[in-house]
Amino acid sequence: MVIDDAIKCIPVVGTIVGCLVGATIDASMIAYYGKKAKNYFESKCRNDDGTVFFCNRCYEYEIIFNKFKNFDNYDIIYPK
Repeated sequence: MVIDDAIKCIPVVGTIVGCLVGATIDASMIAYYGKKAKNYFESKCRNDDGTVFFCNRCYEYEIIFNKFKNFDNYDIIYPK
């Protein structure tokens, strides 16, 4: 973050104000993306009780984990 890093250059007060500015920006971003995620999942569960969406997600994760199981374990040799 450029804003709070620039403020932190001021001794003592800058550190406190910079931390407050950074925390405020971080909290607002978390709230924004949290609300978007909540709205997304609510929209997917609006037509039914959410079981179809949940089952589709589980099936997609099962495919991903099966692909991981197919990987061979290789011994990694690091260059000296």
